Amino acid sequence: DTHFKRSLTRNIKSHKLWQLYIDVANRNKAERNYALQTCVRMLWGLSFFPLDEVADVFENLIKKHVDEFSEGGFFTPHEEDVKKYFKYFEDNYIGELKPDGMNRKEPRFTHFSWNKREEIINNEPTTTNAQEGYNHSIALSVGRRATIWSLLDQFKREEALSVKKLSEAKTTPKHKIRTRVKSRKQEKIKELVEDYDGEGPSDF
Repeated sequence: DTHFKRSLTRNIKSHKLWQLYIDVANRNKAERNYALQTCVRMLWGLSFFPLDEVADVFENLIKKHVDEFSEGGFFTPHEEDVKKYFKYFEDNYIGELKPDGMNRKEPRFTHFSWNKREEIINNEPTTTNAQEGYNHSIALSVGRRATIWSLLDQFKREEALSVKKLSEAKTTPKHKIRTRVKSRKQEKIKELVEDYDGEGPSDF
């Protein structure tokens, strides 16, 4: 999901970890870069797990990797910032652990809101980009005080434009290539998701 990935990246920046995330100037920095990128990719990968396994995978796999990388000095001197970043993710996307250490509070963003496993399996869109783009286009075209008639006219124009774009897309080789590449990527992700049997989440 594009929005979920953007949120992960945006919070890397807000937690002052961007340079650590992208810096590959020398071997030691490259190793730290790889360590942080690996852990962040694991967070994104949570969106492919069954809903009832998300919290367990975060607790027993991702947090352990973060701790191991931290103990190995891969995040030096940003250990505290890294810790705060993953704590932010846990509280907002997984659910903060209650005092009993067993149960969790409801996260700000429910697992269902960012988990895309079912959408992938059912070949459904994993983003709302198309709807958002359409709404944005309509808003720009009709203005704030549009009448129902001007809105209907704009719907007709948008429909005609969409038909034209679809027609052009069918005859544009570049578009076909891009579509095939994207399609193969989606098929590969779907295959991985469907093959997951609940065992060996670290291999997944």
